[in-house]
Amino acid sequence: MKESSSTSDLIIVASEYPPFPGGISSYAYNLALEASAFRRVTVIAPGDAEQADGKFTVKPCLEHHRLTLLSLVRSLAIIGRMNRRALIHAADIRAGLIGLCARVLLGRRYMVMTHGSDVAKFDRFSLSKLAAMAVYGMASRVVSNSDYTKGIYEKNFPHGSRCVSIPLGVGEDWFSVSGGGFSNPLLSSIREGAEIFCTVGRLEPRKGHLIAVEALAEYQRLNPQKKVVYVIGGLTIDAEYQADIQREVERHGLDVRFTGPVSVSDLKKLYRRATAQLLCAISLPGKIEGFGLVLLEAAAQGCPSIVTNVGGVPEVVLDGETGVIVKEASVASLLNAISQLDEMIAAGGVGENCIRRARGFSWSETAKRTYLEA
Repeated sequence: MKESSSTSDLIIVASEYPPFPGGISSYAYNLALEASAFRRVTVIAPGDAEQADGKFTVKPCLEHHRLTLLSLVRSLAIIGRMNRRALIHAADIRAGLIGLCARVLLGRRYMVMTHGSDVAKFDRFSLSKLAAMAVYGMASRVVSNSDYTKGIYEKNFPHGSRCVSIPLGVGEDWFSVSGGGFSNPLLSSIREGAEIFCTVGRLEPRKGHLIAVEALAEYQRLNPQKKVVYVIGGLTIDAEYQADIQREVERHGLDVRFTGPVSVSDLKKLYRRATAQLLCAISLPGKIEGFGLVLLEAAAQGCPSIVTNVGGVPEVVLDGETGVIVKEASVASLLNAISQLDEMIAAGGVGENCIRRARGFSWSETAKRTYLEA
């Protein structure tokens, strides 16, 4: 292996970064952490970014989901003071605009990451698509999180730079067991013996919570001897959508816990107790599920998933081995999937299959494939 640049300097620019939750945040942090083993890494991140305990440098000067003139100038000033041959990695399309400006104004080279929805929303002409065409067209390299996302990119940006599909990873800490009880009170109050299903991720319509509520309510009705609990964990992106879910919960009388973002320790305990993670993803205009990182994190704790055949999700879940893939998000399909999963669990080996599958995705390998060339 050899480095893809003659310098060891790497600048990762991200509009999302811990403690903010989400795929972009996790991607930026974990790549910086793993790349610090063979590169000198600087991260340009939002103002509340967590520091890295000396492993790499974090420069907090951006705003979440916004690129202002001030943050652009500050970012370019940081880049301008660094080695001219440093590699700039834009972790998302907003960061890609900074990379583009660094290319035009400072003569720097950059690469850019695509996650799914950031390229899917450009299926027709617009002024914003012109900017995206420039970002992707002038990049030295474009990376996608799945083959599915790569296909969307190549369809919407046929003249963009070459795209390489490099899947996301799972940190080693996700495989360890967290002892003790839940720290989140909504989780700690779940009674022993309850059958738990969970959906972890941002609360937005494309995640399909509404159909999951309807299906689990029917599952509870068909199995009155069970106590079914549906845990919805994650940041609320659409408050009106959460209100819609709450109305359905009240109508069906299902036990649903809206926990909001929870700690990694609690997530690992939740996955170990849950029957399955549900991702009833649905296709919406400009919104796709490009990969499904939470499915791998659940699998690392031996938790299988029930998912719809949407976006890049089937590239993560092995149907019949680490979960069940359904063709459509319907009550009947989900009930059949739960029944199929019960049979798989009874036969044994599902948890081991999940852990083995998750072991096949590491942030270390993602970093090496991203920054090193054969």
